[in-house]
Amino acid sequence: GEHTLFVSCNDSVSNARNASLTFIVTSTTANGNNNTQFNLTANDSTTLSLLSGLNFTFNLSSTITNEAFTVAEYNSSPLTSSFSVSSSSTTVFKYYTFSASDAISSAINSLTLTFAYNETEVTAAGISESLLRVYFYNSSSGLWQAETNYTLDTDTNILEVNVSHLSTFVLGSVTATAASSSSSSTSSSAGGSGVNVCGDYICNGQEDCDSCSQDCGECSPGEYVPEVPKKVKLSEPETVSEEKNLGQSIALVGQAAGRFFQEAVINFSWLWVILVVIVIFGGIMVEWHYKYKKKRQRKA
Repeated sequence: GEHTLFVSCNDSVSNARNASLTFIVTSTTANGNNNTQFNLTANDSTTLSLLSGLNFTFNLSSTITNEAFTVAEYNSSPLTSSFSVSSSSTTVFKYYTFSASDAISSAINSLTLTFAYNETEVTAAGISESLLRVYFYNSSSGLWQAETNYTLDTDTNILEVNVSHLSTFVLGSVTATAASSSSSSTSSSAGGSGVNVCGDYICNGQEDCDSCSQDCGECSPGEYVPEVPKKVKLSEPETVSEEKNLGQSIALVGQAAGRFFQEAVINFSWLWVILVVIVIFGGIMVEWHYKYKKKRQRKA
């Protein structure tokens, strides 16, 4: 389990120093670990490569000098509690533990964990790459919870997560069991939130910070959460009847328009014939009158 060691030292000339170090006692063998001391400047972001495939970016509110930090990687849980989520099946890729002195833990502005994973190893562990997430163990509630502020890049195989605390973390996936899926489907038919389960620590589908803060986190101040309108389903006979009436109306309009243009062509075609005849006859009469007038002028 997790323990904290408090140390107080002083000497004959009244120099004193108090320190604490949180650490985990486990029988699980670590794949790798790193116990180091370092210096950090207040409000500056500093990235350290602590283990192969893991970078840690610190941003602290105060400057620290020679403070201890420990990280370790495990294939199985270093705690007495293995990774599990209620009403869901879980699959583990790796466990990680992070321990630090009080000077570090109490001065955290932000922490960023950057995991560079091996896609082949993730698939071999039975995890779909797109479902790979980071979860942490909440020692107060005794529950594993999802870290929701993350970025997953499946092209570069990088999973980055922003946290504000140190704990035991796990890379893995969570899948709702058949029982919970059935339960959520029943909830959906009764006007619930859909096929998702609020409380499975996966923010997806119609879940948001307003409807399920447990999965999606608390809404930011002033954040707009759209209201999803309820679906109104017409009875099948009404829907069929309306569609049929609309189709019949369109067909009748089309037939009427066709008949109008057809009759217009037939009824007005004789006018064109008469006009042509009049033009031809008029031309003949003008020509005859011109010749006749010219002939009389020669006789005169």
